[in-house]
Amino acid sequence: MVKLKEYLILNETKVKPSKTPNINYKVLGVNNEVGVFINESLNAEETNQSYFIVKKNEICYNPYRINVGSIGLNMFDYNNQIVSGAYIVFACYEDRLNPKYLEALFKSKIFLRYVNEKANGGVRMNFTFEHIEKWEIPLPTIDEQKEIVTQLEKHKTVIKGVDSVLKNWDVDDFLDLTASEEAIGNIAKVDGQMVKDENLLAMKEELYVGGENIETGTGRLVGLKTVCDNGIVGPSYIFKSGQIIYSKVRPNLRKGFYSTFKGICSSDIYPLTIFNKNVLPEYFATILQSKYFASKTQVFQDRAGMPKINREQLYTVNVAIPSKNIQRQILIELNTQIEILEGLRKIQAQAKKRIRMILTDIWGLGLIEEKQED
Repeated sequence: MVKLKEYLILNETKVKPSKTPNINYKVLGVNNEVGVFINESLNAEETNQSYFIVKKNEICYNPYRINVGSIGLNMFDYNNQIVSGAYIVFACYEDRLNPKYLEALFKSKIFLRYVNEKANGGVRMNFTFEHIEKWEIPLPTIDEQKEIVTQLEKHKTVIKGVDSVLKNWDVDDFLDLTASEEAIGNIAKVDGQMVKDENLLAMKEELYVGGENIETGTGRLVGLKTVCDNGIVGPSYIFKSGQIIYSKVRPNLRKGFYSTFKGICSSDIYPLTIFNKNVLPEYFATILQSKYFASKTQVFQDRAGMPKINREQLYTVNVAIPSKNIQRQILIELNTQIEILEGLRKIQAQAKKRIRMILTDIWGLGLIEEKQED
C-alpha cells in the first residue's frame, strides 16, 4: 500500500481563451456516466474564465461533485483541449503508476467511502488534491498494472458493446406501420379496479408495478417488489393476466407491457383490456412501447406540469393494425430478438462481475464488502 503523493503531478497550466480568440479550443467536461467528454455546447472564447490546458492521460475531477462520480481519465489528444479552472487536473508518473489502473481504483466504492470520510462536514463538499495525495492504494509492478488494465478494458469493451446494442434496439423496426389505422377506443378500454386503504393492505403480498419498474421502449420489468415491501398506501389499480399495462405519465417514455400475471399497479398506470378480436394483446403492447405511438401522444403532452394522457385522449389516438397473421409473425420475430437481448444482458452482467472480481483481487479482503453491497 502506498500513498499517491509520490506518484502524481499536479497540472497548474491555465489559459484565458477570451484573450486568444483565434485559437480553436476543445472544451472538456466530466460526468459520472462517461467520464471525460467533449462539451460541444460551451464556447470558452465567450467567457473570461480561466481553464486548465489538459493533456492525454491526465485525470480531471470536480472537487464539489466527486462524491457522485465526477472524475475521469482524459483519453482525448486534441490540440488546445481545456477544462474548467474549477476542476483539479493531474497526471501520473507513468513509469510507476498506470493512469488507467488508477482510474479503475477511483471508480470503486472504497474510493467513494474515502471521499465521503474526508469531504463531509462542510456546507459544500470540497475534495482537495491533498485528499487525493493522501489516499493509499495497492501498487503492483507496472507490468502487473498493465495486465490488470488489459483485463479490465476487455470486459469494459463487452459492457460498452452490449450497451450500444440495447441503446439502438427499437421495437419500431419490427412493427407494420403501413397498415390501416384504428382508434384505440375501438380496440381497448381502461379496465382496472381501484383499491386503497384496508383493501390494499389485504393485498400486501401482491407484486406492485410502478412506472420506475417498466423499462422504456421494451416493457421489460425490473426491480419488482410486493405492495408491502414498497410501502404502498395510496390508491392503486388491480390488474389481471392478459391485460396491457401502460403508464399514462410522460408518454414519451414509452412504458407499457403485456402482463402474464396479476398484481397491483400505480394509479398513474392504466390496465387495458383488448376487446377487438382483430388485435392481439401482445402486439398492441408493442405499439404502446414504440416511438411511433409516443409521437402521436405529443399533442397531449404540450401542457403545464407533468405530461399525461387521460383515457379519453388515449381512446382518440389512431394506430396501425395489420392482419392477425402479420401480427403473429411480427411477435415471433420480436420474441426471438428479446431472447437474444436477454442473452446479451447476461453476458454483460458476467463482464461486470469479472471487473468486480479483478478489483477484489487488487484490494484483497477490503473489497469483499463492496461485492456484498452490490
